[in-house]
Formats: sequence, C-alpha cells, structure tokens
Amino acid sequence: MLLLAITAFSQGAYAQDGLAQIDHLQPEVYTYERPQVIPDEAATLYVQIHGEPVFCDLSISIQDTGEVAHVSALACPNSLLNSARSGVWDWAFHPPSADGRAMYANHRVTLEYRANTVVTPSIASDEYMMVRVAPAAVPRWQVDLGELRWAKRYLSESGQASVTCTGIVSLKRTGILDTFEATDCPEALAEPIEKLGKRWGFDVIGDGEELERFEFSMTFE
Repeated sequence: MLLLAITAFSQGAYAQDGLAQIDHLQPEVYTYERPQVIPDEAATLYVQIHGEPVFCDLSISIQDTGEVAHVSALACPNSLLNSARSGVWDWAFHPPSADGRAMYANHRVTLEYRANTVVTPSIASDEYMMVRVAPAAVPRWQVDLGELRWAKRYLSESGQASVTCTGIVSLKRTGILDTFEATDCPEALAEPIEKLGKRWGFDVIGDGEELERFEFSMTFE
C-alpha cells in the first residue's frame, strides 16, 4: 500500500505583526480536512513510465487561521508539481500558538506517488500519505477485514496488536483474481485473503494490460 510521508516542521514561525519569533512549533494537520491528492494526466504518465514510487517534497506556508498561504517545491519532478500543489492547497491545519495567539508557520510535506496498487483502507496518519495513480484496483468485498473472525483469531493467537499483510495480486481486466502472491504475509491471513479476492473480485481503474499485477497491502489491528 495510495503507503506518502508527511513530516511537520516549523522554522522561525512568525506572528502576524512580524515582531515575535517562535521556535520549535509544529502545526497539526486536520486529517479530516486533508483531501487525497488526485494525480493529473502529466503525473499519471510520469509515474507509469518510471514504474516505481516517485516522491514530491513541498513546503507549505500556513496562515494563523490554519489555511494554506503558499506552496513551494523543495524537491519535486515538474510533472508532479501541479497536482501536488493543487492537492495540498485545500488542506487545513491547526496553527501553532503562543500566549493564546495563533501564529504563522511552515509545514513540510512529502507525497509518494505510486501506480499499480490495490486501494485498501489504511491507518490515517499525519506523517504518511500515498497518491495512487491508475491503473489501480479496488476490492469488491463487502466486509471489513479487521472484523473477520479469522483475522481477530490470528492477532489473538500471535499476541500481536497489528500486522500488515503485503503481496502481489494478478487481476484480469474483468477484476477476477488470477493469483495472490504473498510477499510478507502470514499464511493464516494470505489464504483467506486470496479466497475473498476470488469470491468477490476487484474493480480495475484505468487502462492496462489484459492481466495486470498490483501491489497489495492491508493492515489488521
């Protein structure tokens, strides 16, 4: 697993009147107002050609209202920049404060663009986001994997609070699962995941080959 790393930092965050300077303040992202970045045609083509994850580092200037004031590139391929900048422009932040007064701040964001991934639920984190590029696959199964008995039983018996299962799924254009190759997944989880995939299938998004391979990652907790 769309999984992009987001690291907050503040370097000399300033008050609105420019008189006060506050160090070591970290604005907190409103995760529910951090919409997914949607790749445009240029970004999609760039990632598909590279065939591996591509990263875009941005610096976001945040107003004392928590709104984005400016977005600039630190290290970002030109083909990704438009979708990255437009995507993070609508994000909302908790601004840092001093003496009860909201302050201006900077926030560093690293977006990780990937193609050929399975879109599965992921743990929300202010330090991670992945931009999924077509072709992508969405499981059709109408179940919450974390609520299934076999998943709960494995966590209980193994004494683990959570476990991430990764693998490669080969899908036909109709969404029918051809194979599931576990790359880092306990057999007790891999087998029922494969059965679910063969029973329900996937929705395949975007153009691709008749038989396409997708990266799969699912965290159980």
